[in-house]
Amino acid sequence: MGAGLAGSLAELASIRTPLLVLSVVALVVAWIMWWRKRETACAPGETCTTDASPPRAVGLLIAATVLVGLTVIWDSIEPTLMDWIL
Repeated sequence: MGAGLAGSLAELASIRTPLLVLSVVALVVAWIMWWRKRETACAPGETCTTDASPPRAVGLLIAATVLVGLTVIWDSIEPTLMDWIL
């Protein structure tokens, strides 16, 4: 089972760049949607009835941004990490 999983993940390595581009675009769109919702949640002069930015959504966006950022720079930090670990 482990070898089958490793084989399928190896196939994803060949399309790494398109997946990264798609991930970055999706994150940019998600941040823009969050920002616009935050700005338009309450009309001027009215009171807000709902929370415009739930902490869970912001936390997930930050976590996704960190993970995609690590993925983008992984090739440059992996040798240093392997030297440090081994």
